[in-house]
Amino acid sequence: MAEFFVIRHKATQTLMPETRSGYSYWEPLEKYKNPPRLFLSALAARRSIAAWYQGTFAMRGYGGGGSILGDDEYLEIEITPKADRSKGDLEVCAVNLAWETKK
Repeated sequence: MAEFFVIRHKATQTLMPETRSGYSYWEPLEKYKNPPRLFLSALAARRSIAAWYQGTFAMRGYGGGGSILGDDEYLEIEITPKADRSKGDLEVCAVNLAWETKK
């Protein structure tokens, strides 16, 4: 058995899904078919809640050098606040996953 952590929206009981668009874009009232996002620690889940609360993140940049932010590179991070979000809307829940191998 393995313990993981998930983020649950208290009002709707929906779990934060695994998404390709980024977790800050998750809207709990929308329907998702994706499986829930699993966190290895409660701290990681709490940090994700803090980032979600700040609003949607978008990173833009360009470059061609070998370093992360060399002379010919730049990185711009844009955060768009969401007025309807509250940290208290979400909670971290522990889940246990068990599996069985069939012979």
